[in-house]
Amino acid sequence: MRIQNISLYNLRCHRQRFFEFSDSINVIFGNNGVGKTTILEAISIASISKSFLPISDSLLVKYGENKYKIDLTTLNHLNLQETLSIEYSLGGRKSITNGYGEKLQPKDIIGAIPTIILSPDLKNITSGAPSARRSFFDSILCQTSKVYLDNLVQYKKCLKNRNNLLLALKKNAFFDESEFEEWTNLLIHYSAEIIWKRINFFNEFLPYFFDEYRKIANNNDSLFAEYKPFAFENLNTIRSKHDTLTRLSEIAEKYKNIEKFRYQTLFGPHKDELAIYINGGLAKDFASQGQHKSLLIALKLAEYYYIMNNHTEKPIILLDDIFSELDQQRSEKVLHLMDFNRTQVFITITNHQFLNSYKPMQNINLIQIT
Repeated sequence: MRIQNISLYNLRCHRQRFFEFSDSINVIFGNNGVGKTTILEAISIASISKSFLPISDSLLVKYGENKYKIDLTTLNHLNLQETLSIEYSLGGRKSITNGYGEKLQPKDIIGAIPTIILSPDLKNITSGAPSARRSFFDSILCQTSKVYLDNLVQYKKCLKNRNNLLLALKKNAFFDESEFEEWTNLLIHYSAEIIWKRINFFNEFLPYFFDEYRKIANNNDSLFAEYKPFAFENLNTIRSKHDTLTRLSEIAEKYKNIEKFRYQTLFGPHKDELAIYINGGLAKDFASQGQHKSLLIALKLAEYYYIMNNHTEKPIILLDDIFSELDQQRSEKVLHLMDFNRTQVFITITNHQFLNSYKPMQNINLIQIT
């Protein structure tokens, strides 16, 4: 996949801007506050339907305006040109339209432009709560499997409705038991689909992760990671989707009365964890700052290789101000990835001059933002 150009209208500080991109490395540079990251946010919105930063659409609209719009032109692996328009109005919803004038939903565009995003703002993937790691691997799976994306959407719907029934019990001291059982059965069904897919995903993904970290850390650290579905004591006993379904049914029965006391769903894939251990201790608690940086890069490189092998389109890479955070060794590792695989890359940086010493940074497209 290649992004040929993008137009921004009233997006953050950009009133009306048009940018053309090269097929290889695009370096977007300029002073702080001129809107470099906003260009990457626009690409993120077009690829995963939202900014990679934790911000609402209403705050992306330029001050004093009432809507933003993004127009994007891409070239796919068959050299077919495609266009996409995304418009958001304050107090309303996103309107997404393709080149044929068809109205799309956010889930329709996820995965069409597979995107790897590396930013200092994503450091909580290794150092933060389990939800940050769930969001990370869910993003990979949603970009590579429409079935997984659909199951996740349906699961969240079931979870919301089931929790609403439990809240109704708190308010009214009564609720429809049969409806509760229906939502429970649906929740178990979609939970089994999601967890079984995650089990298979991690069997394939983690070797990439271990290999990339070993290259970055030069074998100085002992690294281990495991997927831990909530209340699954031993994954070795789960050999099929049916085993997953059976275990979830047991867990649902176990927590049923407690949920009615606490008025919320207490089991399911929204409680899963990817536990990462470094030198025997949990990385989120014991990893140094340098180790966290290496872990994040290794996860992102693993994400790149996984998507490369599980998607018809080659992913693009967005690097937002990461070179101010990385030392030379880690910077060279990231740059080596870009050179070796000849993928399209977008880099934001304050001063591009220091990149001149890196061999991969030849024949780059420089875009100055003022």
